[in-house]
Amino acid sequence: MITYTQKPRFNRELYLRLRKITRRNRYISELEAENNTFQIGSAVNEIADTYNLTEDVEKRESKQKLHKAIHQLEPEERELIYEIYFNELTLRAYAAKKKLAVSTIHHRKEKTLSKLRELLIGNI
Repeated sequence: MITYTQKPRFNRELYLRLRKITRRNRYISELEAENNTFQIGSAVNEIADTYNLTEDVEKRESKQKLHKAIHQLEPEERELIYEIYFNELTLRAYAAKKKLAVSTIHHRKEKTLSKLRELLIGNI
C-alpha cells in the first residue's frame, strides 16, 4: 500500500514521457494565451493515452502485496519461488542444485503456489 508520505517512484522512460507532455502542454497553454483559443483537449487525451496513474498505483500495490505474502512463506518455500520466478531457474536446474527429483520440486512448487494464493486472498 502506498501512503501519502511516500513519493511515487517512476522509471526514467516514464519520467521523460511525462516531462515531454508537460512541456508540450505548457507550450499549448502559451499559444492559447497568445491567440485567445482553447485547444487543450488533444493534450489531455495524449496524457490519458500515455500514462494511467490508477493502473500504475494498482500494479505497485499488487507487487507490494505479493512481496509481503512471499515473505510470510517458509525460507525453503521462499527460496523456491525466488529461484524459479525471479532468477528464472528451470525446475530441472533447481532440482539439480538441491539434489532432488524434478517431480519433488514440481510438487513443492505447486504446494507453495497454493499457499501463496491463500496468503494473497487473505491479504485482500
